Amino acid sequence: MAAPFEWIRSSRVAVPVIEIIHLLAVALAIGTIMVIDLSVLGLAVRRQAVPRIARELAPWTRAGFGVVFATGILLFSAEAAKMSSKPIFWAKLVLLAGAVAFHLTAHRDLVLPANPLDSARARWTAAASLALWFAVAFGGKAIGLL
Repeated sequence: MAAPFEWIRSSRVAVPVIEIIHLLAVALAIGTIMVIDLSVLGLAVRRQAVPRIARELAPWTRAGFGVVFATGILLFSAEAAKMSSKPIFWAKLVLLAGAVAFHLTAHRDLVLPANPLDSARARWTAAASLALWFAVAFGGKAIGLL
């Protein structure tokens, strides 16, 4: 199984291409979540109910996260020694785990039509979601800088 990762590591174009795909998938996944959160905050799609927006964007969010997961494994496997020695990498993974857990719990309650949240709680949930995902994205960017 090491051969594909050796090829990625030794290729001049493989890592940059995988990184581009990874970043586009991050933009897709987090972008769809941002549309939902900004709609809750009254700053985006106002003509449709948030549960409907979330339902229509869910396949795109899942696809984005699937590609992020696959490309993230490829990138880590190709540069495992380098990445695992960076504290910011581990901080990003902790933030990512927290953001995913939040997304699957509190954020999910936000978009369920059968369980509407009061407006203050909904706004706080959307704001917390945005903050978590921005922190994950910042952590990802910081990995390349530190």
